[in-house]
Order: sequence, then C-alpha cells, then structure tokens
Amino acid sequence: MDNIAALRQLSQEVARRSAYLFKPSDVIRPLGRAVIDYSLARITPDLVIEILDSKGEVIRHFAPRKDADGATGQSAPPLALESGAGIHRIVWDLRYPGPVTFSGIVLRYAEPGQGPVAPPGEYSVRLTADGQTQVQKFEVIRNPKLTGVTDSDLQEQFQLAIQLRDETSRVHRMVIAVRAIREQIIKRVAAAADAEANRLAGDIRSKLDEIEEDIYQVRNRSPRDTLNYPIKLNNQLAVLQRLVDTGDAKPTDQDYAVFRELKNRVGKIRARMDDVLGGDLPRLNRRLAVLGSEIISVK
Repeated sequence: MDNIAALRQLSQEVARRSAYLFKPSDVIRPLGRAVIDYSLARITPDLVIEILDSKGEVIRHFAPRKDADGATGQSAPPLALESGAGIHRIVWDLRYPGPVTFSGIVLRYAEPGQGPVAPPGEYSVRLTADGQTQVQKFEVIRNPKLTGVTDSDLQEQFQLAIQLRDETSRVHRMVIAVRAIREQIIKRVAAAADAEANRLAGDIRSKLDEIEEDIYQVRNRSPRDTLNYPIKLNNQLAVLQRLVDTGDAKPTDQDYAVFRELKNRVGKIRARMDDVLGGDLPRLNRRLAVLGSEIISVK
C-alpha cells in the first residue's frame, strides 16, 4: 500500500471526531508532493481545506466538488474535496496559484496558469468543518543531496518567479479589460447610431487592438499556431517564469536583466491603457450620455 501514514495515526480520537485532519509528512522539494489525509464521520458539505505559508497566509483553498476553486483570485487548477464519510486524501503539488488567465489563451513553451513551486519552509494545513478548525504543520525541505544551493537561494528563486507571475497577471488583466470594453463599445455605438460616437469609438478600438496585440499573439488558436507566429509579451513573461522556476538554483544575472526589460515594457503598455481609460473613453462616454445611451463601464 502506498503511504499508510493515516492508518498509523488512527486512534479513538479520530473515531470520536466528526472530522479529523491527519498530520502530513514533510516533503522534499521538488521530489515529492504534500499528501493530506482527513477523515469524516458523515457527509460534510461545509468542508474546507487550506494550505497556509509560515505567515499564516492562504496559498491554496479546496472545497467540495460543487464549489471548488483556486485561491487568492489567481488561476490554479481546482482540486475538489471528497465530502462523504470515510478517510480521504488530496495531494498538493507544492505550486502556488498561477497568473490570471483569459479565455482561449495559447502559449508556446509555457503552461497558462501554472504557479511557482513553494520554497523550503514551514507550512500548515487547516481543515474547517462543522464550525470547528484543525491545523497540522509540515515542512517543505530542500533536497539534502543538492550541493552549492541554500534555502536562501531557493527563496530568491521563488520571489523572482512570484514577481513574474504577478507581471503576467497584470498584462492578462489588461487583455481581459480590453475585450470587455471592446464588446461594450460595439453594442453601445451600434445602438446610438451617431457619427461622432462612431469616430470616437473607432479611435479607441484601434488603440485597444494595438495594446492587446502587443501583449498577446491574437492569431494563436491552437498550439500549432505558436510555431507560425512570434510570441508576445505575456508569453515571454511566462517562459521566463518557467525557466526561473525549473530546477533548484538561484536566479542568474541574465534572469534579472530580462525581467527588468519585460517589466519596463509592461509599464509602458499600462501607461497607454491608462491614457485610453482616463481620456479617450470618458470622451466617448460623455457623447453617449448626451445621446441618452448607456455608457461603457470599466471594472
């Protein structure tokens, strides 16, 4: 049998509790995964299991199948909990939530939504059910066979990967906003049937299209397309995150140099987006308001 740690921890206390969280074993990074076992005396629809870092901040959030989701608003593969009576298991792959993604995204040499690997340190599992909470601690440990690498090096690796994830989320949110605004423009301006509104809308759409195309290769429809068209900013960020996060090593000077260049480009595109949202779009909305049409909202 594979991993019978939960059986070794069986006791009368487990039998008395309606829900019980077994203590996970420590995990060697990146050779293993965190195996989390729990026991339920009956169906428990309000069950929640969370992974916390050493500061007590939630990394991942798991719930029963009907409402499972990723944590922290980031994109992460949902892992549903079994909520029926019995002993159950979930496995955390040691990855933090990945960047925000958008519908239809296709990247080259990178997996959309994949987050960085957790660095060495102390972590906790928190189980909440029937109004009660249980917490068990475990450690993620650096591979002891590695030489010339310290926990500090791996923490630095993780910090750069997180920054890359956040910059990727930043540009992806711009793509999401561009698409939402463009969809509204098409509907509002068509309903208004006004030449001035059409002119203003055309200028905005042209700028938004350029912003989206500078961020994402809009011609990608399948993985094969990534071989035919050059990758754009978001793909470059995602590939750099994958490279930084591969293996156990401190980031190189080249990693930081490329990150600074990509981050600078993100900032310039953000400034162009702010100009549209702060200048062009309000002018169109004022025209729509004069015509008695619904204005365009920005979330």
